Amino acid sequence: MLLGFELNTEDNSTMGEVLGGIITGIGFVGGGAILKKDGIVKGTSTAAAIWSAVCVGVAVAMGRLEIAVLISLFTFMIFHLANPLIENIDSSDDVH
Repeated sequence: MLLGFELNTEDNSTMGEVLGGIITGIGFVGGGAILKKDGIVKGTSTAAAIWSAVCVGVAVAMGRLEIAVLISLFTFMIFHLANPLIENIDSSDDVH
């Protein structure tokens, strides 16, 4: 991302190419984190966490620290609050 700033021309085409490469690469990595076995899909939260971390990194590289902080807070809250819900759902599935 910082390389994109250094190579950036007046038309911002280089910045778009750098962001496109980041999006493509992280899409590939996130897709590899999602696995399906016996009809059960796992790894979607890992893929979401990877995307969130990349968004924070891009926001910091672009100098938008307020966006990076907001994304970090939302990600923390979602993963922190979702864990009890997931455990509750898993325990109710075991009862039936």
